[in-house]
Amino acid sequence: MKCNICGQEVPSDSAFCPFCGAKIEQPAPAPVQQAQPVQQPQQYQQAAPAAQPFQAASSVPPAYANVKADTGAKKSNLSKIIIAIAAVLVVGVIGLFVGKSLGSKGSSTPTPSSTTETPTVEQPTEPEPEPEPSAPMTLEQYAANNPSMQREIENAFADEENLDGYVKIEGNTIIMDVDITAALGSGITLDESTKQVIWDSFDEAFDDSEADLQNSLRGIESQTGIDGISMQIIVEYEGTVVYNRTIYAS
Repeated sequence: MKCNICGQEVPSDSAFCPFCGAKIEQPAPAPVQQAQPVQQPQQYQQAAPAAQPFQAASSVPPAYANVKADTGAKKSNLSKIIIAIAAVLVVGVIGLFVGKSLGSKGSSTPTPSSTTETPTVEQPTEPEPEPEPSAPMTLEQYAANNPSMQREIENAFADEENLDGYVKIEGNTIIMDVDITAALGSGITLDESTKQVIWDSFDEAFDDSEADLQNSLRGIESQTGIDGISMQIIVEYEGTVVYNRTIYAS
């Protein structure tokens, strides 16, 4: 190595230059490089599974929870089906008589004769006794004398595939008895909760349509001249009455 002052060659382990006496600066030792760890290929590195927090056991058995949820879904679907059935009934009730030819109670007007009549001398006669007032005609009597109305009653459920029943008239009340077994399917357990779902669903549908049904009944009153007409709707499932409601014209 060389002296930094005089440039003479000096031994590498000299602390001072033997020529000029200057202090020899020893070069700093090279840093020692540490070996880097060998990285494994990514496909061989597997992450340790994350620790799952402890969960206490539920107080409700899983099987019972599933049954409970399934029951709620079934009752929700049942309610939707009932409302759809009620909508069909409402349309059927409104269209049962309204817009149909119910006949007329008015008397025909005589056609004037073209033949010249010979005037006659009126003879004095004794006054006839006034007839006793007759009882007002009921809708039941009106229907019995009206073939078109009878046909409408007999064919009330002819076009319904999933609904069975009948319509009859007692006094001034139209009674519609409907069997919804085919529409819902057999095998439904009619516990108190299910009965309440069916009743409430029909109530909801008929509450929304009560004004239209009353208008229909008033239309029948107007066409027949009979006041106080009402309609009773009875719904059955497998022989059990699940809904019963009477709607009045006013």
